[in-house]
Amino acid sequence: MSEPNGHIQDETERRVATLFEKAEFWVDLAGTKRRMLQSLGKDATAHPVRPCAVAWFPFLARENLAFTLSFAVVLITLGIFLFAPAASLGTYRGALAVYHPLSGQWEVARAGEIPADRLLRAESEEVSLTLMDGSSITLSPDSFIEVSKTGIDLHRGRIIADVKPQAVGHPFRIQTPTAKIKVLGTRFSVTVE
Repeated sequence: MSEPNGHIQDETERRVATLFEKAEFWVDLAGTKRRMLQSLGKDATAHPVRPCAVAWFPFLARENLAFTLSFAVVLITLGIFLFAPAASLGTYRGALAVYHPLSGQWEVARAGEIPADRLLRAESEEVSLTLMDGSSITLSPDSFIEVSKTGIDLHRGRIIADVKPQAVGHPFRIQTPTAKIKVLGTRFSVTVE
């Protein structure tokens, strides 16, 4: 039973010894190069020897530094986009219930930011939504909707919409189980039973 542990210990000691040999080599090389340059009457600081960290991690070398920094910027930018909270779609006032699919629970709040791509339900009173483009939507009690950047999916209930003028080719969209409505800017209501 002790043989496998002994083998692992021997392998670990061999790897540690190899690391120390590399470190001693670079330290010795630096001293040798410095002495050689000084004997020739040259400035030893003008010809540096790569330190141990660069030998072990080549991406830290000066010639690879631009690539390394570019790669770091890309990773940071990717992290910001992946983990940053989603942009707000607007705000609401009134008792609005938000469905959380992971927990299967409804959470009711009286005011706040409109969550994207979540099932929303107006409780026992009208709820006023103000979208980022200035459009306003009023939900009747017990209405079910989903809000996205491109519009609203009305699953059940009634909404009154006052849609601000939209850019050409980018209409505001309201979708029901039986109809698709594209609006460029007007006031109207839609009911789904």
